[in-house]
Amino acid sequence: LYGTLSVRWVSRPRDSTSVCVADTAHQGKRPSNEDAHVLEEIEVRGRKYTVSAVFDGHAGDSAAKFCGEHFVEYLKRQEQFPSNIEKALK
Repeated sequence: LYGTLSVRWVSRPRDSTSVCVADTAHQGKRPSNEDAHVLEEIEVRGRKYTVSAVFDGHAGDSAAKFCGEHFVEYLKRQEQFPSNIEKALK
């Protein structure tokens, strides 16, 4: 098996609007997948946001896994988020 696919609801239906998302991972020829991703609904200051990010591991998975595990909490702590996403990500 070279890949996996999962489909899940990130946002619950609200006022006839809902979001269905899917993610997939393809390992390729390496012995393990070196990438990580985040697909999560968060609440900041009473508003809900969907965070989606992919962290591409090159020649190892340490940095990608670290980012996958810590990115959302880091983003939520940024004073500029969500009003200025570009500055929040610097």
